[in-house]
Amino acid sequence: MDRIATALRETLGAAAAGCRVTTLKGDASSRSYHRVELPAGAAGPRTVVVMELNADPLRSDEFTEWIPAEYPFVVVQRYLEAGGLPVPRILGARPGEGWLVLEDLGDATLESVVGEQGGPAAMEAWYGRAVDLLAGWQAWWRASKDSCPVAGRSFSRRLLDWEVAHYVEWGIEARTGRKPGDAARREIAEAFAPLVD
Repeated sequence: MDRIATALRETLGAAAAGCRVTTLKGDASSRSYHRVELPAGAAGPRTVVVMELNADPLRSDEFTEWIPAEYPFVVVQRYLEAGGLPVPRILGARPGEGWLVLEDLGDATLESVVGEQGGPAAMEAWYGRAVDLLAGWQAWWRASKDSCPVAGRSFSRRLLDWEVAHYVEWGIEARTGRKPGDAARREIAEAFAPLVD
């Protein structure tokens, strides 16, 4: 919590006093996310999200072939924002100290919004907007891909093997609380081998 308090103090100043912090449900990542509700009357947004990073965000087997100069989330966020995509703004960032403070986009997903509004018309409208957004971004990307920060990255066997290992760690071990034995690991590797190929 000291890291979160530091992130809030440095990003929000006096508004950080009296914040309420709620840890959000995790997923397949070593990062943790916390929703921070600012006190009533504070200037700025009502809530922000603190992304808490592992000890060294640039040290990962994932980055063996593509070595980012700075934290990849920051690089990609900046690039996508320049392309007009509605990505969360970065309000404060010190990845070397293990945190970023982000604009809170809420909990609504495309699926939940379509489900709440119901019916084929809502589905067509929302998915149509999503496809238009992606098509517009793709046209921009084609014109600017030379400046894409991950243009030199490839989906090599090494990266895909890392992704499979990441799935085993976070999709199986973290969810079940059990580590597969050697025989199960071999079966998993054999099952994923055609996909990696």
